[in-house]
Amino acid sequence: MQKRYLILLLCFISFFTFGQVENETGIPYVVNYLPKDYNGHIQNWQIEQDRRGVMYFANGDGVLQFDGTKWRLHNIEQNSYISSIKMAENGRLYVGETGKFGYLEPNIQSNYQYKSLTDKLTSENKSFADIVQILNIDTTFFFQSMDKLFVYDQDTIITFEPKGHYQSCFLFNNSFYVQDDSQGLFRFYKNKLVLTSQDKLFIGEKAIFTKCLFRESMLVIDNKTGAFVYNPEKKEKKRFKIPNVNAIYNTKISHALFLDENLLALGTHTQGCILVDLKRQSTQVINSKNAIEDDVVYSMYKDKQNGLWLAQNNGISYIEINSPISSWSKKQGLQGTVNDIERVENTLYIAGSQGVAYLPSGKNNKQQNFVRIKNLHETARKILNASYKKQHTLFVGAADGLYEIKNFKAKKILNTTIIYSLFQSKIKPEIIYIGFGDGLGVLKSDGKQWNYQGKISGINQNLRTFYEEKNGNLWIGTFRNGVVKVVPSENSTKPKKIALYRKDKGLFSLKNNQVYPYDNFFVVCNSSGIFRHDLQKDSFIPDDRFGERFMKKHCVFEFCQISDEMVWLSGLNNKKSKTLLGKKTGNSPYAWQDVPFIKLPEMFITSSFLDKNKMLWFGGSEGLFRCDLNKKQKHEAIFPTLISQVNLQNDSVLFRGIFLAKQGEKQISSPEQGFENLQVLDYDNNSITFFYTIPAYLKPSSNKYSYMLEGYDEKWSSWSNASKKQYTNLKEGNYTFKVRGKDIYNVERKMATYSFVILPPCYRTWYAFFLYAVIFALLVALIIKIILYKEKQKNKKLKALVKERTKEILQQNEEIKSQNEEIQLQTENLQEQKELLEVSNDQLGFANSQLEKLSAIARETDNSVAILNPDGTFEWLNKSCKRIHGLSKKQIKKNEKLNIFKISINNNIEEHFKTCLQEKKSVFYESTIVRNDKKIWLQTTLTPLLDEKGNVKNLIAIDTDISQLKETEIKIEIQNKELINLNATKDKFFSIIAHDLKNPFNILRGFAELLVLFGRKMSPEKIDKYHKAIYDTAQNGYDLLQNLLEWSRAQTGRIKPSPEEFYIDEIVFANFELLKETAEQKKITLKNKADSELMVFADINMINTVLRNLLSNAIKFTHENGEVLVYTSVSKKTASIHVKDTGVGIAAEDISKLFRIDIHHSTEGTANEKGTGLGLILCKSFVEENNGKITVSSQINKGTNFVFTLPLYVANS
Repeated sequence: MQKRYLILLLCFISFFTFGQVENETGIPYVVNYLPKDYNGHIQNWQIEQDRRGVMYFANGDGVLQFDGTKWRLHNIEQNSYISSIKMAENGRLYVGETGKFGYLEPNIQSNYQYKSLTDKLTSENKSFADIVQILNIDTTFFFQSMDKLFVYDQDTIITFEPKGHYQSCFLFNNSFYVQDDSQGLFRFYKNKLVLTSQDKLFIGEKAIFTKCLFRESMLVIDNKTGAFVYNPEKKEKKRFKIPNVNAIYNTKISHALFLDENLLALGTHTQGCILVDLKRQSTQVINSKNAIEDDVVYSMYKDKQNGLWLAQNNGISYIEINSPISSWSKKQGLQGTVNDIERVENTLYIAGSQGVAYLPSGKNNKQQNFVRIKNLHETARKILNASYKKQHTLFVGAADGLYEIKNFKAKKILNTTIIYSLFQSKIKPEIIYIGFGDGLGVLKSDGKQWNYQGKISGINQNLRTFYEEKNGNLWIGTFRNGVVKVVPSENSTKPKKIALYRKDKGLFSLKNNQVYPYDNFFVVCNSSGIFRHDLQKDSFIPDDRFGERFMKKHCVFEFCQISDEMVWLSGLNNKKSKTLLGKKTGNSPYAWQDVPFIKLPEMFITSSFLDKNKMLWFGGSEGLFRCDLNKKQKHEAIFPTLISQVNLQNDSVLFRGIFLAKQGEKQISSPEQGFENLQVLDYDNNSITFFYTIPAYLKPSSNKYSYMLEGYDEKWSSWSNASKKQYTNLKEGNYTFKVRGKDIYNVERKMATYSFVILPPCYRTWYAFFLYAVIFALLVALIIKIILYKEKQKNKKLKALVKERTKEILQQNEEIKSQNEEIQLQTENLQEQKELLEVSNDQLGFANSQLEKLSAIARETDNSVAILNPDGTFEWLNKSCKRIHGLSKKQIKKNEKLNIFKISINNNIEEHFKTCLQEKKSVFYESTIVRNDKKIWLQTTLTPLLDEKGNVKNLIAIDTDISQLKETEIKIEIQNKELINLNATKDKFFSIIAHDLKNPFNILRGFAELLVLFGRKMSPEKIDKYHKAIYDTAQNGYDLLQNLLEWSRAQTGRIKPSPEEFYIDEIVFANFELLKETAEQKKITLKNKADSELMVFADINMINTVLRNLLSNAIKFTHENGEVLVYTSVSKKTASIHVKDTGVGIAAEDISKLFRIDIHHSTEGTANEKGTGLGLILCKSFVEENNGKITVSSQINKGTNFVFTLPLYVANS
């Protein structure tokens, strides 16, 4: 009985100690590959790696192959379910499954072909369970299932059967051992199984075996009796201590593997992978709760680059086990952005957008989860552990004031606006400075409690970081206004001097100026680099101690001096400005490297903290990270670059990555191509595509490559992430494709080559050219003969032509004589006609004088006058007609048939002209033209002129300018519309007052009446519910009233825009801060992609109102887990601000109602938020007041995009 209690007590103690993990190790870098990634079965059983570094996995659909870039599935046979694999030195991959085993071997086309070994078995031995393990000693291979053991060597197979079941097997000192659960441990010796031990450790349950790296023994783990170190040769057994042993065994261990002498990996069926640090006697659990996708691990494999692979029930995982960087994210309880990090009494605290969280130590935090501090629900910006005399207070600056934390609970002690920073003076420790978004506050201790003294006048900047000189002077970094210097006095709220350092004091940028201690003084980091203070000039200059790269436009947001020789820094966005570690020796300059930070996700890094023992913490938008600067990671080029596949132009595969070489009569895989693998291609196959990779599995998408086709390219290509290259229409010749790769750590791998020959086309072979020469000679002879024949024929024709031409000349002389006689007769007739014309001219003189008077009137009038022929062509135009219709003399001369139909812009001109001709009456019509950017209205009178017989001889078209009359009509119409709009505005105003503004007060009165009458009988939860309803109703009423007042002021002209220059991303950031809580309640992500350097010229208060209304609407109409994005674009002198959401969208028929005051259009939000429809009308009014426009585009259930434009700010304009 006492023994039973003792066992229970030991189990309880062991389980209790299992929780006491080292809970600040974090989660290593993990990559999970799911069936959708590799396109295979969910289950994977074993893992191998070949000499090239390519990985292989025993998968339920076959054998998976992964080279870092491409997955390939080798189907063995139909319905094959591969349960085990083993890679041999000659490149063969031995495989096992239910009732079958054999090997995969590349053929001459480098395709894997399967050869079955079960054909060599007798019929009675062909039925067996899954082959669960394959081991080999040189050329002898052991295939173990639970009911049979097969030994294959030199094409012969020996079969063994257990009395019970074969549970597991292992190799030790070049000997094979197998566990029979009914008899014990057997050794294979001289083609027999010899019983070597009947220890109870080997009888019954399956034992887990793995080779010890610290002594000549095997580690044997039994899920019931524990762990032992066992030497099969000496038959020595000794219990082995594993921390938290009993709780680990309860997880049902499936596999064990030593990663180094002190680190043991355990695969389990319930808890994923457990890493056991034997030196520190600690354990770390990596499972689905923190990193991997599945908790069932069948086997593990340590690749030659020290990466750990897990074969799981659902997928495959890769773990970087030796990285100095580990992380915490949402799975560990970290939500939102990490704003500050602080350690207080061995407890790590995090301030972020979800408040404050801490990392508990001890038994209950094996998943390394953060726990939120109670009673603090606002965004926390800064943590300060203040000590003065016997006072020890943990302060937190948050969005709604100052909090004190005691016993992991927060209590608000000061109600203020957003606090961005806290700083305790070292010179006067009774003083704590509070950095607000609009000034500097002071907290002072009397030895018993801290008392708020108020703000320091003269400072209204957004304050972020502090540095205190030995003389007490304060240097404060600001968000957008440079650096502030404060010289304190005895009165803590009235300093002696306040100075502001901006661009005129040497700072290249006003954005994100942060002050950090460095070498007993300080540096200023901002979006343009690192600066130091010049005491003589009292200004800032670029700091050359860190190198030229940081003296130019290089953003530095976080900065930490690790030691005299080491500095860590990062840009705000780690992809735009890298996270770097700088090291120097003596007076040498800093050498900067981005290892190991290069594998960090793209993120905003907003906080950092240097812990003891060179442990650097930093955090931001993607969680919390820890970097152990003492841990050194080797990055060696173990495996070369690989050419994984070569395709021809018809996508037929020429090569699959494996070269073959002869070894005696056999062919084995070879790393080099060799002459026997040289490909000779027909000219039709002169388009070829190369696929290449490097077996580097840490962020393989970041691997880079450079290539050159020798015989075609003149130089190496630039480095890029592309892993394939296509060449088309190559000429005949000898080619060698060369490619080299670099991994994520910029380590260059050995070059890979592939040689091939392209034969010339048949028409460019030597025998083709010989045939061409013979044909050419025959053609030359034939051409010469033809030319001589043609010359003879030409001479004959020339003689005949001379005779014919002579005869023609004689005939022409006779014709010329007769023509001269006819010309003399015609001259006499012309003289008689001239005398008759002189008489006619006298008679026409009088008629012309009368016509000149009439022409003068038509010519000088302002009206357009034209005389037309019945076909519409112009017979005559006056000057005004040419002027009004813009006709030049050249146009009239070039267009002799210019008609009224071509110059008139009246669409019905042909119909009017036809009516005038048929009815023989005047026709009137109107038209408009534009001259000199001015619109002119014309009234045209078209009048017919009849001859003696009553037929229309001509038409007169007279155009009269009636522009003044038309402009008067338009003004009257505009005034009527304005009166209608003003009337609608009045109706809208009274409608809102009568209904929307009245309604909140009715609701408030109703809930208040319920609380007065029945409040004492209500439960606290119901009272809280009514309080929230009253608050929400009051807030909606307030928002409505605010919009109503601003709108009414805009309508009455009492708001006049006061434009000024400002950065657009600043007001976006301010509005995000204002609406962050509302967005977080609906789990909506706010993204600010506005250009940080974009300045506009507008009224900042009006634009603030516009942005607030648009963002409020976007949040209101977006579902949970949605996104609201603000980004900008620039076109000429205009900036466009986009407010885009992923919400419910707006129907096309409703878009036209949004900005109209005469139509009431308001809908409820996704959380039933109320609205009035007045906000968008106000937005339109304010945007247009600032010389902008507002537009909207939307799709139902996809989202809405509001865009408004503003003038760009142009300096000195």
